[in-house]
Amino acid sequence: MREIKFRLWCKDLEEIIEVNEVGFENNKLWYIECIDHDKELLYFPEKNDHVLMEYTGLKDKNGKKIYEGDIVKHLGRIGEITWECEYKALGFYLKSGEDLLDVVNPYSSWALVIIGNIYENPELLEESK
Repeated sequence: MREIKFRLWCKDLEEIIEVNEVGFENNKLWYIECIDHDKELLYFPEKNDHVLMEYTGLKDKNGKKIYEGDIVKHLGRIGEITWECEYKALGFYLKSGEDLLDVVNPYSSWALVIIGNIYENPELLEESK
């Protein structure tokens, strides 16, 4: 069973924050408890000022946890390709533009290296086009 873990992109602070706890009520997001860089608890009401990103359960070739929204380089036989990790109905996929590479799985994650994320480094996806 994979570890269920989240991180959060806070639009107001323009940074990614580690999530400690997520609460749901009647199948709706109720609260998110985070620790910021000063180790203070932050509570986010259900507003559109943040983006919750789920951990894929996999790590890149350097042992770094891969979350949805991460930008990765695929180091394959055909050269380096830059992809975005995205969640779809059946799992986590690598995406470039409208093209889906494949489901992110333990057999493909060994060839991935995280180089950024879509919120802090969107230019990395533009450079790969």
